[in-house]
Formats: sequence, structure tokens, C-alpha cells
Amino acid sequence: MKRKFVKVATAVILSASMLFESAAPILAEETVSGNDAVTIAEDAVAADQVEQQADEELAAESVSEDSTPKEEEPPVEEPKVSAPANVSAIEKQDGSSDKDKPVQKTIVLSWTPVSGASGYRIESSTNNKNFVFLWDIKDGKASSMDVIATNEKMPVNIASSYSFRIQAYVEKDGKTYYSGYSNATAAITPGRSEAEWNLTATAKDYKSVELSWKPAIGITGYKVLISNSETGTFQQLTTTTTPSAVITKDAAGKALNQSKTYYFKVQAYLSDTPERTSTLSAAAGVKPVLAAPKLKTVKGTAGKITITWKKVPGATGYEVYRSKKKNKLGSVIAGGKKKTKLNTVTKLKKLKYVDKNGAIGQDYWYSVRAYRTIGGKRYYSERSSWPWAMSTVLARPTIDANNSGCVKPGYVTLSWKKVNKAKGYFIEYSDKKDKGYKRVLTVKGGNSTSADIPQDVLGAKYYYRVQAYTKETKKKTWSYTSEPIQLTYDFYCYPNETYQQRCQRVFGKDSYTAYANKDLADKAMKDVTVKLSALDAKKKVYVDSNKTFKVNKNVQPTVQNIINEIQAANIKILKVSGYNFDSTYQEDREGIAVTIEVLNPVTGQTAAPGSDQYNAVTNIMGKYGFNRFSNYGTTYDINKYVYVSIHGR
Repeated sequence: MKRKFVKVATAVILSASMLFESAAPILAEETVSGNDAVTIAEDAVAADQVEQQADEELAAESVSEDSTPKEEEPPVEEPKVSAPANVSAIEKQDGSSDKDKPVQKTIVLSWTPVSGASGYRIESSTNNKNFVFLWDIKDGKASSMDVIATNEKMPVNIASSYSFRIQAYVEKDGKTYYSGYSNATAAITPGRSEAEWNLTATAKDYKSVELSWKPAIGITGYKVLISNSETGTFQQLTTTTTPSAVITKDAAGKALNQSKTYYFKVQAYLSDTPERTSTLSAAAGVKPVLAAPKLKTVKGTAGKITITWKKVPGATGYEVYRSKKKNKLGSVIAGGKKKTKLNTVTKLKKLKYVDKNGAIGQDYWYSVRAYRTIGGKRYYSERSSWPWAMSTVLARPTIDANNSGCVKPGYVTLSWKKVNKAKGYFIEYSDKKDKGYKRVLTVKGGNSTSADIPQDVLGAKYYYRVQAYTKETKKKTWSYTSEPIQLTYDFYCYPNETYQQRCQRVFGKDSYTAYANKDLADKAMKDVTVKLSALDAKKKVYVDSNKTFKVNKNVQPTVQNIINEIQAANIKILKVSGYNFDSTYQEDREGIAVTIEVLNPVTGQTAAPGSDQYNAVTNIMGKYGFNRFSNYGTTYDINKYVYVSIHGR
């Protein structure tokens, strides 16, 4: 019992000693005597008093305002998260191969996912010191991302270097706990190789060159550098914000010279402290040159060919070349430095030259080049195109439209103006104005100025043109063809005749008579007999009958011939009628109008205009000088036509 008491007393003292520095020292556990026990007991009583006082003070401190005791909360244990490992970055190029479109440079950042992570916080730096927040990936399983922009949302560009570091984090109870930073990646520059710049340099004219290259993004602009040698020292010439530049002066500020070749490079730059620049492009060389002349006309006329061209800025003069083969240089015939048999003009400044020395009928190709004289030496442009022209002794024929057209039945007449030295003329025709021409007639004799061209199609409309020649079988001696003219053929071709003259020409001088009354008109009439045909719908056979009608005695033989010719062609006539003298004889006093209605063998009705039967009859009538055709209800011009008409309904 005594040993146990001593242990309790010792425990209390230890407890008190945690609160008060004056607490009694801890006694070692050992056997004690009686006097010692009394002393210990007294000490224990004293200790009890101290402990009681301490407990009262602790109780007072632990009571809240409402006197309710509080329980002490256990400390919160913070979750731990490791920093990402194996962090690396590589360049990746995405974009078009189109020269005019920029390529988006990207950096692929990758790492090993951290177990238990809620996400990752990525920072970047362009100097490997001042890292700034770039991106928050809220996916603990993520292991990579494509970096296409910096923290300022500026695109990754070819003038900067980038490094990265990553923190993993855990989200718990509304709080975020971060790991330490990973090791920073090695700096990576999404550069552009020399070839990737696609720098081109072309001569714009004799005093300027034009540069262009593939654009870049996320940069301030471009620097253009110049040198007189491809492997020499390049100096900055100018800057630009666009992927192109027109250069007119060299590094010394002097105008570009056609006698020199200039070399250029470009690089991107980013305004910063310090300034950042990309890799340089490959060098591109170019020499300013004159623009090639543009030919305006190459025209062959009688015994000569005329060449004209547009002015070339900066040109001192021009040289004209002629060749017998296309795209071959041939010989200089004007503007050359030395006089020759063909080149009699050594200084050609005009924009025109007339070649009078070509062989007749020989094919030639021409080109022109400009030159600029610098220090007594000529520097040339490229040559113009090589158009073809043919020298000819003959002028181009001109058609006389006033004397061309339908002049007499069965022909159209084409007239033209005489061509000097011509031996004859070819006449061509086509149903299209610009193509498909065929020769229809050859007119021998250079003094001929017209030709009658036979026709056999009523109402035909064709385009006609004339070509002069000296030898029929050698195309090289032919002229150019005339401009075409369209002519319409009609069997009835006497446009200047009066109606009375027309009647007298077709039917005789006595066919036009002014009858005073019907009786007198009847005495001038004579019968015409016609076999009519009608289709019996039930029996489906033709039923024939004879029909007699009156016409003028002078017309009767012609009308009878028309009827006979129609029926000889096995064309069936459905109806005919002659002139009605009861009411209108004083208006049509000669009384020669006749109506013929043709039967359609399929329907048994009147043949429609345009049908085979209809067209056949119009051709027969036209041969005799009558109007081609007319439709029922047409108002006729008695001053223009003589009628044996077909009525189509």
C-alpha cells in the first residue's frame, strides 16, 4: 500500500510539474522508512492542495461564456502530394505547307501522372528564371498538353526559347495542397530552318525587287538583311510587319543597279528586353531587270508586217527579232548594236517597227526585248511573246455591202473592192459567223469584183467572206480573209421592182390590166383544172375529185404548170381557189391570186407550215417567181409579192 501511494503521489507531482516550475522533484521508486513515509505523506497533502488549486484554475479557464465546457479538437493531418517526375518538352509543328499561310508552332509538354493528384499547375519561362503561371489542368490522370500560347496568351513563336515546370495538387475539404515544383525542362526554341522560310526574291522592274516569305505568328515583325555576296556579311536593311517587302535601295542608301546581284535574308524578331530574334532564312539572290515588253499588234498587210508594243519604264531602247521558227531567237532586224543586212536601225526608241524585208508568203515569228544602257553596256529585259504573222503582197479584201444580196432568182450576189495584184478570189460561206467556213466558189481574174453564188434552199441565211490569192495552190500567197457578211437567199430577188413590173416579168406584159368591171375581168379569165384528194376516215382511202377555178389568161399556163408539178411529185392537194372578182377586182384588178391547200397524208388535214409537203410546194412555187409561202390570215403587201399562196391553219 505504501508503494502504491508513493506512485500516485509521484504521478501527480509529474502532472503538476508540467504546469509549475516550482513543483517537487520526482522521487525514485524505493523502500522508505516510517519517518520518511510521514514526510512523504505530508508532502503528498501539500501536493494535493497544489493540484486542487491547479485543477480549479484549469476548470475556470476551460469554461466558456455560457459556462459549457469545450472538448479539445484533434489536429488535422495535411495530405501529401509528390512533384511530377520525368517532365520533358519537345517541339511540334502543326499547320499548312501553303507558302502564304503561317505555321503554328507548338510544344508538347509531358510528365508521369502523380498518384492521388487532382490536377497540375504549369508554369513557363522565357529566361529560365521568372516562371509565370500558364495553365491549370484539372485532371489528375493527365500526362501531357500541347502548349500553343504563353501566359499572356501570345502564340508560341520562332523568336523565343521556352522552359516549363509543373506542380501537382490535391483538393480536400475545400482546400488545395500543392507539391513542390518539378525540375524545369531544358529550354526549347520552336525555330524555323533556313528552307522553311521559303524566301523568294524577284525583279519587280529595273529599279526594285520584291521579297516574300512564309509568315510567322506571335512576333513583332521581320528584319530584312542585305549583302552583295551570298556568303558575305549581311547588314540589316529594314524591318516590316508583313511577310513581304519591296526593296529599292541598297545598304548604303543608293538606288539598286541592274548590273549587280543583291542577296537577302530575313528573320523574325520580338520586341523585349533584351530583343529576341529567330534563325535566319537562306539567302535569295536577285538582279533588278527591265520588264518584258508587251506586244500590242503584229499585223501583216501588203508587202509588210507592222509590230507595235507598249512602253517599258526605264528602257533606253528596244531590239526586234524575227524567226522562221516559233520560240527560236532568229535574227535581230532592228535596234541591234551592229548594222547588218536586216538590222539597219541600231537605235530603236519608238514603240513601232515595220518589217519590209520579209519574203512573200513566208511565216515569221516576232519578239521584242528592252534594254537599259549603264556605263556604255546594255542590260536586257526578257523577250516578249512570239506571235505569228504572215507577210503577203495582197491587201485584205473589203466587201461592198451595198451591192451584195439577193439580186436574181437562184443566186445571192457577193461584191467586193478590187485587190491590187490579185490573180483571183476564193468565196467561202458558213452558217456561223466565226467558224466552219467552206469554199463555195473560186473566181479567177484579179479584176473581178462580184460573184453570183448558186442557192437551192429557200430562205437560207449564210455568212460569206472573200480571200484574194496570187497562186491558188500556195496558201502562203493568200491574203487574210475579209470580214464576213450575212446574206439571205430568196427565190424572188427583184427588190426594186414595182408590183406591175413584177407581174409583167413573171406572166408577160399583158398580165397587168386595170379592169373597169367584173364582166371585163371575166373575159380575161381562163379555167384551171385540179385533181383534189380527200381522206375517207372510215375507209381510210383517198377520194379524188376534179376542181375547176378561174385565173387570168396570162397566168393560167404558169399556174397550170405549178399544179402539174405538185401532183407529179405525188403531193396531194386538198383545196384550191382562184380570185374572187365579185368584191375586190378593182383592188387586185389583174386577178392572179391563187390559194393551194396541201394535204397531210397522215392526218388527212392541211399540211402545217414547215412540214415536208408544205416546204416542197413552196420550192415549186418559188421557181416560178411566186411568194415562198404565206399563212392563212396574213395581210399581203401587193407592192412586194405576186401570190400563188399556201394556207396553213
